Amino acid sequence: MILQVIFDDQFGNYALEQFKCYSDKVHFVLLTTRENEIAEFIKKTPQLNVVVYLSHEYKQLLTNLSKYKAVLMHGLFDKAQYDIVRHLPPNVKLAWVLWGGEIYFWKESTLFQLAPLTRCVAIIKEWKDTIFGVHEAAARVPLDVLQRVDYMLGSSLEIFEEAKTYIKNLNMKHLMYSYFTLERLIGEDLLDKTVNGNNILLGNSSALENNHLDILMQIWRVGLPTDAKLITPLAYNTPWVKNMVNKIGKLLFENQFFPILSFLPRLEYNNLVQSCSVFIANHHNPNAFGNVLTALWLGARVYSSKDNVQTKFLQRLGLHVNIIEKDLNKKNPNLFTPLSEYEREDNRRVIKEIYGRDQMRKNIQYIIDILNT
Repeated sequence: MILQVIFDDQFGNYALEQFKCYSDKVHFVLLTTRENEIAEFIKKTPQLNVVVYLSHEYKQLLTNLSKYKAVLMHGLFDKAQYDIVRHLPPNVKLAWVLWGGEIYFWKESTLFQLAPLTRCVAIIKEWKDTIFGVHEAAARVPLDVLQRVDYMLGSSLEIFEEAKTYIKNLNMKHLMYSYFTLERLIGEDLLDKTVNGNNILLGNSSALENNHLDILMQIWRVGLPTDAKLITPLAYNTPWVKNMVNKIGKLLFENQFFPILSFLPRLEYNNLVQSCSVFIANHHNPNAFGNVLTALWLGARVYSSKDNVQTKFLQRLGLHVNIIEKDLNKKNPNLFTPLSEYEREDNRRVIKEIYGRDQMRKNIQYIIDILNT
């Protein structure tokens, strides 16, 4: 039997759906910090037990961990998870679905993921917040917890190798896994669609890791097509970054800058995405993966940073992606044009092979077999 530990979030709900056919082999525990907490995302099922941290049931869970072949953690961010890991008997396997923040958002590593202009602003903001007593250090996953992991689940071998080295856990093994099938990732509304405009989509949120300032300056130097909008999602993440990027975007591009400052209905957002012939993701850490694959599926030209390990993963798969540092310049004859029909269909073939429903079922079955032995 495998114990899967989830929280009340959308990813926990996806995991429930994916593994629901294996109720005889998987026991789900929904961890919460408050009694009678109403689940916002999780759909209650017979095989799901709700356990409150530090409750009698939680302490019983710690005592009975030896009855499981393996424990599967979705993300590793919470003390309730750390306590479970530290109580695991040596013969119980630990599997972990990497979400990214466990290793990429440690305070001491975050600045190295920022491009020069964005890094300068972040340092000034951090200094100011520290001086005025409002700075909070980023939470760090204890290294002993990460080094206990036997299997890391994810779709990218490149990210796995980087994580393995980063946390000095050289015995950790990789299992292919994704929360999303192709159909869920792209969305039924866009599966049979292609790009139909020449706008440009920039970034995926108001997080610093989008490196907006640096890429806005690069686009300004290159020059936007006169009839194109620079559509920039800023609806969620960091309010001060949202305000700063909105002001600088309008200063540089005036009416061509089109920020998304609040959440849009799905159909309206999809229409905007479909109108973009180019998607620029200037992250230096794995991010916006769903946005990247959606853009490639639609036939948009995707620009990704050479400093992002995710770019190496996309290239290894054989997907047609462009490199910001090499290709986003006036010398590129295809600078703001969509992909050719051949490139688009070739990308779709690869994405189907990796993230189609049939392959996903095979991945889940393999994970069950490995962790239950």
